[in-house]
Amino acid sequence: MNSLLKKLNLGAIAALVGIVGLTVSWKNHESKLAPVWLEVNDTGTPGTPSNQQIVGNYPGGTPGGECDQTTDRMCAVQIDFKSYTGPRPTNLAQANALEASGQIEIVESLYKTNP
Repeated sequence: MNSLLKKLNLGAIAALVGIVGLTVSWKNHESKLAPVWLEVNDTGTPGTPSNQQIVGNYPGGTPGGECDQTTDRMCAVQIDFKSYTGPRPTNLAQANALEASGQIEIVESLYKTNP
């Protein structure tokens, strides 16, 4: 190992350190994903977090059409998972608990008019 270090010049060591730094920063960037829109099915008593089931990613990626109101029956929620890698919450009560512990951030909620 000692003989290997003696053979490397200062430029090679600087290049090696630069490559390692780039690799670490690239991996860190990958873990910081953009907030995700999730579809919500508000069942039972509207507005009760345990009844607001998170179905999965919102179809098409972004809500629109009838899911663009600020009150009534929840139809979509935008969540920033930050560096959270655990299981996704299955309802808003779980999402609220994860947000309270600082693991995720609920960015925005959208609603549709109750039929």
